[in-house]
Amino acid sequence: MELASLFPSSDNLYKFLFLGGIFMLAFSFVYPLEKRQALELEVNTYNEEVTLLNQQKVQLEKAVEDLQELTKSTLAALSDPKKKNRPMEEKFRIQDRYNTAFDSTKEMLKEIEEKKTQLVYKKERIKILKRHIMAFKKFESLFFWLGLIFTPIGLICWFRGTIRTEQLQKRELEKLS
Repeated sequence: MELASLFPSSDNLYKFLFLGGIFMLAFSFVYPLEKRQALELEVNTYNEEVTLLNQQKVQLEKAVEDLQELTKSTLAALSDPKKKNRPMEEKFRIQDRYNTAFDSTKEMLKEIEEKKTQLVYKKERIKILKRHIMAFKKFESLFFWLGLIFTPIGLICWFRGTIRTEQLQKRELEKLS
């Protein structure tokens, strides 16, 4: 006994199985690809920011070395016994130059520390995205296998149901003729 004889509109069920299987197969291929691309872009952005941070770190190290040299020259200039009678303006200018260099170096260090903190959070975000993608792989394979099962079953049953319906209609037409 066929399902089509019990339920005359069962071919709609087969159409649904067929189309549902097609959608599941398409979903299992397209959606994970999109997620992987988003993760790769995120990783690429993270790596770029790490490279920039390392370059800034090198610049900071150079600025610290320059500041150390400036400190030595400033201390030497201010404590030079031959020039003890310098005008106060010159002493203030030397100190101001030193303070400006010190403040800019301190500001660079602060920026680098802030960026390091941001990168720690971005790295954690990447780890979370990777875990989500690994968890989604289970759904991907589930949709793939269900789609692989539903598509041929729906197509074959729909085809058989359509053939039987056409045969029944043909017999009825022959009876009427």
